[in-house]
Amino acid sequence: MKVFGPLHSLIVSGKFGNVVFQKNGTARTHFIPANPQTVAQMDQRQKVAVSGRAVSVLGPTVRANVKISDLLKRSPLRFWSARFMTAVRREINLGALTIFAALSGTDQTAWETEGDNLSLAAIVLPNTTIAQISPGQSMFCTAKALYRNNVAANPGEPVGTNSNSWATYISS
Repeated sequence: MKVFGPLHSLIVSGKFGNVVFQKNGTARTHFIPANPQTVAQMDQRQKVAVSGRAVSVLGPTVRANVKISDLLKRSPLRFWSARFMTAVRREINLGALTIFAALSGTDQTAWETEGDNLSLAAIVLPNTTIAQISPGQSMFCTAKALYRNNVAANPGEPVGTNSNSWATYISS
């Protein structure tokens, strides 16, 4: 426990017994949070994992474009990476995986190959609605987020035939 100011000033922070003193002057009881791992909770964790990987594969040019895009002006989140992660999760919620599933087998294979080339890995978590999100699906959701938020219009809307163009852009 830390004490700030003169002794008995009541400006404390830290834990004393079962009481946690917070820096804003309030106190609460200590508790160990439960981790129920419900389907909804695991679905969100899977989406966060996909969006985190999406941020990690963006090249320096794309990162710079994301930072100056309208995406950052519309969001209350402070960091560009958090805003972009939200955009990728939004694409998953809006049905990007369903659009990906409707692509032909050849086109899906092309997206999977490009996703592997970007070092994306399959996201597999237990107790989720979607058994796994593949590298191609991750890359497709990333491309949809970039396109929908006007960060990249050059490769065109992500469709079955332009996976190579998107992979080149994402890694640039």
